[in-house]
Amino acid sequence: MKKFFQEFQDFISRGNALDLAIGLIIGTAFSTVVNSI
Repeated sequence: MKKFFQEFQDFISRGNALDLAIGLIIGTAFSTVVNSI
């Protein structure tokens, strides 16, 4: 598990993963709002 976390950290440090995560969070929040209407 520790090795996985280290590899994940290296992946995030490349940059695009952060943008992807932010987009995913925004997309999920938007879907929740739309579904509640």
